Amino acid sequence: MNCFVRESWDSVGIRGADAYEAWVDKLMSAQGSDWCPGKTPNGPFSASLRHKVIGDINVIESHCDPCTGYRTERHVESVEEPCVVLLSYLEGGEHIEFGGERYTVAAGDTFVWDSSKATKFEVYESLHKVALAMPARLLSHNALSALKQMPRKFDRSSGSQIGRAHV
Repeated sequence: MNCFVRESWDSVGIRGADAYEAWVDKLMSAQGSDWCPGKTPNGPFSASLRHKVIGDINVIESHCDPCTGYRTERHVESVEEPCVVLLSYLEGGEHIEFGGERYTVAAGDTFVWDSSKATKFEVYESLHKVALAMPARLLSHNALSALKQMPRKFDRSSGSQIGRAHV
């Protein structure tokens, strides 16, 4: 099975808006998805990511300071290959609006995201998370059907953390 670190990057030595723009570019490239960054944060911005590829699965470990972003219905309609992403939160927190529902996720939580709905997010506290992203075609029809009915957010009491070990 093909497994390698595709990229390891951090914003050390890059200042403010340039660090934010570089992080957005690196994250979009690692994710292979399109989204719109929110307003560039004022002042210093710190971020890093590590990206591994295992077959068709992307594993992205990221750290970032507070920021915002969104995906519109236009982004959803232009998806070439639908995907499912398990997000495991190790530190910090994020507000997510997904398909009209609002969630607050923090350290210990897991969020199940997919490319089928418009999304808004706000990192409200410096964040460290691990994303396990896979094409929806890797999941069975039953799993995809269940995804539409299951909760999107699992807290630490559910025992659902996926990324406690570093990538």
